[in-house]
Amino acid sequence: MSTQPCSKHLSDWKLDDKYWIENTLKQLNYKKVDELIIVEDWFLGDVWRIPTEKGNVYFKATASLPLFSNEAGVCNLLAHIFKDKVPDVLAIDKDRRWQLTSDFGEPLDEDVDLTVWNDAYQIWGEAQSLSVEHVNKLQQSGCQSRSIENLATQLIWHFNQPKIAAILNDKNIVFDSNLLSKLEIAVHNLK
Repeated sequence: MSTQPCSKHLSDWKLDDKYWIENTLKQLNYKKVDELIIVEDWFLGDVWRIPTEKGNVYFKATASLPLFSNEAGVCNLLAHIFKDKVPDVLAIDKDRRWQLTSDFGEPLDEDVDLTVWNDAYQIWGEAQSLSVEHVNKLQQSGCQSRSIENLATQLIWHFNQPKIAAILNDKNIVFDSNLLSKLEIAVHNLK
């Protein structure tokens, strides 16, 4: 995990992010006390920590990929449903998949006492169970359905990715409508 100050030579979208963060913090009456710190920067998104006089605020931008949720929209809903279980969402830009959240503590490391992990998984499991009551709202907020009925459709995207298609081709595996039909029949038989 990287924790480096944000570069002054940012790409255009990162400059837009920085501008949005600063304006939004100002509107929320948060005063930045130090430079942005990059916590994570990779192809699925960015996480930045912003030190403020009210504590750390986190900015997250996620990639727009077919199989991933609109995390900003989903987290905003989860913050309302599970008020004490997830970070407070301070602001979102759902169209750009950006969010600002309150600090939510340190990540659990592998060397943390197992009872702490047990408690965390207990809370996560309870939230998963309770979320069943909110499936429609979750999907409206941008959450992707991972139900078995959608498996075949979701796989099409993967099979069409150049690297995956090349591997399948090297192994003489042909992805065609016949394979998809067989998969849909198998899924139907599971019901």
